[in-house]
Amino acid sequence: MNNLVNKKILIAGGTGQIGSFLAEKLINSGAIVYIIGRNFKKEFFQNTKIIESNNFIKFDLANDHIKTIKNKIKDVDYLVHSVSDISHETTDSFHDANNSINVNLKTLSSLLSNLESIKGICFLSSIAVYGKTESIPIDENYLTNPISFYGCGKLGAEKFLQNHCNHMHIPLTILRISQVFGPRNLSNQVIPNFVKKFLNDESISVVKNVSKDFIYVTDVVDVIITSILKNKNGVFNIGSGNKITVKKLSYIISKLTKSKKEIKIIEKQDEYDSIIKINKAKKELNFLPKISLEQGLKKEIKWHMKYDDCGKYGE
Repeated sequence: MNNLVNKKILIAGGTGQIGSFLAEKLINSGAIVYIIGRNFKKEFFQNTKIIESNNFIKFDLANDHIKTIKNKIKDVDYLVHSVSDISHETTDSFHDANNSINVNLKTLSSLLSNLESIKGICFLSSIAVYGKTESIPIDENYLTNPISFYGCGKLGAEKFLQNHCNHMHIPLTILRISQVFGPRNLSNQVIPNFVKKFLNDESISVVKNVSKDFIYVTDVVDVIITSILKNKNGVFNIGSGNKITVKKLSYIISKLTKSKKEIKIIEKQDEYDSIIKINKAKKELNFLPKISLEQGLKKEIKWHMKYDDCGKYGE
């Protein structure tokens, strides 16, 4: 990864799950990393170089005034936009819609107006932009039709960036990522939800016959770094390429946590399968997931057992 040495990379959302692992690996590769986040808790970071770094910028992109940090970020070479709302799977409301706009479009607009030397962008999107699909698995050419404000926000940001980058002649890589799991997972998605309930000796409810795709956090980090190095235009699905029913997943997590609590099987009409094809990323980004579901689950469970009482940290 010699091409990363002294490359100035800004990670917006660098204290979140993906952003923090990415920051650690980039620093170890010799890059100069600037991290923007709302909060920083050193107990979540294994790399002391990050803890000792002067390049963490405590800043709320959705609410603080960007001019106050312009001089710190204006000369960066590359932007990774990893800002996300870890509680995006709440019930839809006007609050959720406004939050999605702030987290995606407002943060991007603020950043791009102050990045004077940017040479490339990687935007972390989501397979939520596809919505409920009529067939699975789906590739990048499938119609985008998000049914959540989270998905709408991600798709809006994609369109905004495509227009901006086309006008400014900046390479843009969009990664549409499936559900990410592993340590530092403070979302309310299915895996951390099941893990925390089983560890707290609570029963869970599982939707019948629904399948999902899960990808381990460091596999996502690896493909982001490849995207930085290749710096090319494109939209790519990023996931394991494998499906597992949520029911089967719950039994695996129950076994790994040694839980004896009940697993209730329920029917729910608004749940749907989310399975993607990753052929394009394999071909053009050399993407090859390395961590199996069970390996990754063991790591996430271990992390929750150690850190769940530390409280949440912002992205």
